[in-house]
Amino acid sequence: MSELESVLRRAMADDTAGLAIAPDLVDRVVRRSVRRRRTRLRLLAVVAAVLVVAGAVPAYVALVPRHQVTAGETLAEIDGVEVGYLPEGFGGPPERIRVKAGPLAGEALRWKGDGGFVQVGVYRTGRSLEDALDLLALNLGPVASEPVKKTGPVVFTATDEMWVPEPGLALRVTTSASLESELGRIAEGLRVVRNRDVGGMRVTYVPSGLRSTGEAIINFGGIARSWTNGTNDTQGVTVEVVHGREALDLDSLRQVPWPTNEELFDVRRVSVGPAAALQGSVASAGRRVDRGRMLLWVVRPGVGVRIWATTPLAGELRRIAEGVEEVAADAAVSVDGIGLPASLGEPSGGDSAMGHEWSGITRFWGGRPGEGPYVAVSVYRGLEVEVDGWLRQISSATPRGASVGDVNGTLLTWKERPRDGAGPLAGRNFLWHPEVGLVLAVTVVAGPDDSARAVDDLADLVRNLRVP
Repeated sequence: MSELESVLRRAMADDTAGLAIAPDLVDRVVRRSVRRRRTRLRLLAVVAAVLVVAGAVPAYVALVPRHQVTAGETLAEIDGVEVGYLPEGFGGPPERIRVKAGPLAGEALRWKGDGGFVQVGVYRTGRSLEDALDLLALNLGPVASEPVKKTGPVVFTATDEMWVPEPGLALRVTTSASLESELGRIAEGLRVVRNRDVGGMRVTYVPSGLRSTGEAIINFGGIARSWTNGTNDTQGVTVEVVHGREALDLDSLRQVPWPTNEELFDVRRVSVGPAAALQGSVASAGRRVDRGRMLLWVVRPGVGVRIWATTPLAGELRRIAEGVEEVAADAAVSVDGIGLPASLGEPSGGDSAMGHEWSGITRFWGGRPGEGPYVAVSVYRGLEVEVDGWLRQISSATPRGASVGDVNGTLLTWKERPRDGAGPLAGRNFLWHPEVGLVLAVTVVAGPDDSARAVDDLADLVRNLRVP
């Protein structure tokens, strides 16, 4: 194990120490049911095809509600942070600059006026920066006032303060001396927005001056988010994530279900990081009307990204694409960006599945379906998961509405007998939609003597999983 992995594991152990889930959950689910067999089951992954076998259902997944951002007027946005207040006379277009604070690098917006200046800086740092105590440890300069809580500000001067609103993100507000009395109100007006995630991917760069049009939506061929300049939408970007066979390779991904007979012209091969990509011009049939530019690439078979930008933003396509990354869970153990309690330990393996406009990833702890008791987690994404009847593609069990771990969703129950002829097992699988284009599922399969405890285990897992 690398030093980095060790550090991450220790960090997550500290973060999850207070979770309600028992550290021996998997052992209890497996060992209780295996006691009569005298052979500990191996930890194995499941092939997606197993899911359609009688009694086999998808592994388990869960959701934690996302942070709710307070509504209010947005005057500017920088790297996922909205500016909600500026002093009178400072509402014009800001200057975007690169900034540093010791070892931290970030971006800032700077407004200048007759009465002085205002600067708002954003520093994305990853897990290396957890709270204000980490800021103090960086020795960024003389400190006039230390924070009284972990999310409180480190005050350098009356016109300069910095704080960590959430792990991996630091904000800094600096003003001229003439605006000292306004600093607190500017800081309170900053909002960390949750409008950068779409279809399991995160958009880390959006050109200056563009604002989110709202939540992720079902687009023509995938799950999408859009940003525009808000002035007759003359400039805009849409990032669409495509799942399933439609994103198997570049040839399938370029078959865009255009809304009004657009076509992709002048297609050329480029790259996005190490991935091969295609870039071209979008226009109406016969090239009579310019519709902008598009860049597309396959993240992995079954998951692809298409970025469609208006022509004035064509020069930003590559930078936007380079800033698109898979969502990483704030946990040492995860499934497709969904954080799991550290007490589960590492899964033995897993597999992926895909169909028409959907893809899924499953991880297992315990035996595979048909071999004995197990605990499992699955994450399903794509357009198709929003369609009535999609569930029949992954399970033959009869669904019913239920609430598990204070989450409303769908519960599947079934009986199965291991192939070795041992006693029957009872399975419970809970699924729900945390957001558009995403289904999470949690499965616990145990012997009949343990069915009551399995109900509690299922609820504990649902309650303690994390969504970034």
